[in-house]
Amino acid sequence: AAKTAEFKGEVTSSRPVVEATIRNHAAANKLRVADVKPMTTPGDALKLLETMRNAPSDRMRIGALMALGQSPRNCLPQLVSSGGLAVLERWLRNHPETRFACLTVMEKLPVTSQDLQQARMVQAVTAIEQQDKLPDHRNKAAALLKHWGSQGLLPQQKAEELQPVAVAEPPSDEGPDRKRQRLNEAEQQNVSSNEGVAAQGTPPRHLRQASAPPEPVPEELQHLDPRIAQVLMKQPKIMSFLRKHRAVMKNITADSIAFLSRILKNSKETLEGPDPQDGSTGCTVTVSNLPPEATEQVVENMVVQAGLTVSQVSLPRESRRQRSCGVAFVVLPSREDAQIA
Repeated sequence: AAKTAEFKGEVTSSRPVVEATIRNHAAANKLRVADVKPMTTPGDALKLLETMRNAPSDRMRIGALMALGQSPRNCLPQLVSSGGLAVLERWLRNHPETRFACLTVMEKLPVTSQDLQQARMVQAVTAIEQQDKLPDHRNKAAALLKHWGSQGLLPQQKAEELQPVAVAEPPSDEGPDRKRQRLNEAEQQNVSSNEGVAAQGTPPRHLRQASAPPEPVPEELQHLDPRIAQVLMKQPKIMSFLRKHRAVMKNITADSIAFLSRILKNSKETLEGPDPQDGSTGCTVTVSNLPPEATEQVVENMVVQAGLTVSQVSLPRESRRQRSCGVAFVVLPSREDAQIA
């Protein structure tokens, strides 16, 4: 009973500290905070995690982090085991406005060395400590790494051997020319430092086969994880579709990539036409750039006004809001009608 009372006292005393730290930092930086309900039981972890994954703005993200900071400690292991660290790692990389709140909450989460390794959290925090322009973020990241080190959660290697992942930088007043010059200087320093280190058994430079320079990442993909950007660069059809739909490009996720793959699969089947051996005469066309309020009847009327006959209309909808995803699939009687459409 004494240990339980002591644990409850620790939870009660730590929650206002985390909440006040996040709220004061948000107020100092003129950031709005959404009202998100904290967890009360471990069963609430999945609900809060779903809110975090679907947070559309910094206001909602900071509100979710404050709710996480207000939640009792016995609810936190369930959130960590359900994938909460992966969401926080993505926020650390891509959302500088929520970075301070993320680092503050991370000090409270019960994590293991395996949890940090699977979520690539050590690399993300190390990158902030080394690359972030704001002293508050760098100091917070350094304190978090020191906290993990004191608990034996960091790998036994030197700090400079950690390979930090790329993180998005907060807005800066420097012009594009100065920024490009700074990036070129940093790249030249990395090249010069790598030239002095030769792996054991590596042949002399004049005997090595020249490697092709890495393909530059397009500007519209620079805000994504480098691994996702490389995958998309190898898919020219998906890239062509994304350039036509800027809204999808800005909010690209694993689900949206899977959705695009299904669209391209349907488009490929349309271009190839029906198999003459299966007796099928229908042909599917893709209609894009539809408004969110579009319905099957609206799409059918649009095709009928073009003088075509519609066999079937399929309009995918978002699972939560039940509104159009902006794309419809229309089955027409023949391939000739599809070409006219």
